[in-house]
Parts: sequence; structure tokens; C-alpha cells
Amino acid sequence: MTGATEAERRRVLVVVLSDLDADDVRKKLEAPPGEELEVRVVAPMWEISRLDRLTGDDTAERERAQERAGDAAEAARPVARAVGAGPGDADVLTAVEDELRTFEADEILVLVSPRDRERMADGDERTLERFGPPVSYSIIG
Repeated sequence: MTGATEAERRRVLVVVLSDLDADDVRKKLEAPPGEELEVRVVAPMWEISRLDRLTGDDTAERERAQERAGDAAEAARPVARAVGAGPGDADVLTAVEDELRTFEADEILVLVSPRDRERMADGDERTLERFGPPVSYSIIG
């Protein structure tokens, strides 16, 4: 997957809000023949407790988020050139905004379990649209 022109390249910011199955990630990222994918995965630390947030003790949630991001990036490797993965801010919108500062995405793909989908605020969904790239949601698991 080298030598693709800009027209053949798609840059996808993958927002991971839940533990994922590797096959689900690959299926969601499959590209048509001749298209090269560049992927940046961010896993917001959105499960951090209010107390841990107030005390600044985010170590456990940061490790969980790093693991979710790493697992998703590893799952994407067979179908995409993963350009990076890591934990993001506890606020989903801030995590996405932070990533878009350094990764110019053509689209944003939010991967979430049915349980976590219910936890997402409707406002978060609508507000993600303000960043520009089209946003799609995929319920997995």
C-alpha cells in the first residue's frame, strides 16, 4: 500500500469508546482496492470517575484507554497503515479536537458498544459534526 496519490488515500480518525473485537474493527475500515488508509486511533478516558478526575489520578483509566487504542490500531494494521494510537482526554469532544490538531482526517469513525452508545450524550453526537470531517457511528460487539 505505497505510492497512493492524495485521491486514493483516506485518513480516518477512529474514536474507540469501548472494548472491541478485532474483526469488527477490520470490517469497519476495509477499503476498496487501490485505496490506502491512514488511521489514527484515540481512546478517550471517558470512564474515569469524578473523584479520580478531581484528584488528577487518571493512571488506571489512562492504561485502559491506551490498551483500547492499541488493540484497535493492531486490529487495523492488516487493512490500514496505522499512523498512531493513544489515550485521549476524558471528554470525547476534547479528545477528538486534540487529535484533529495533528491528524488531518477525511472522516471520523466512532466505534462503540450498545451499552456505551446509550451513555453517549446526544449533544456529543451533534457537536462532533462541527469539526468538519463526516462522522459515522458504528455499534460493535
